[in-house]
Amino acid sequence: MGSIIKPFDGDFKKIQISDGVIIGDDVKILAKYLILGEGSQIKASTRIWGQSSFSLGPLGYIDRECHFDLRKDITLGKETTISGGSWFYTH
Repeated sequence: MGSIIKPFDGDFKKIQISDGVIIGDDVKILAKYLILGEGSQIKASTRIWGQSSFSLGPLGYIDRECHFDLRKDITLGKETTISGGSWFYTH
């Protein structure tokens, strides 16, 4: 099915994907800045969407069908795990 990763303002220099990152099918990411730490994983059908920044630390794990509203920045630290179906609102 594929996934989409796009910078909010079209500047692809604002995307940093480290070694060993796994991104599942049908993941959609739109962010001002995106940082995915080494060995992190984002499972299928997750949405990370908005005009702010998103950072997932090394070995971070986001399970299936999570939704992140990026009206404000979201930073998840090293080895953070988010359970499937979780919703994060920043407004």
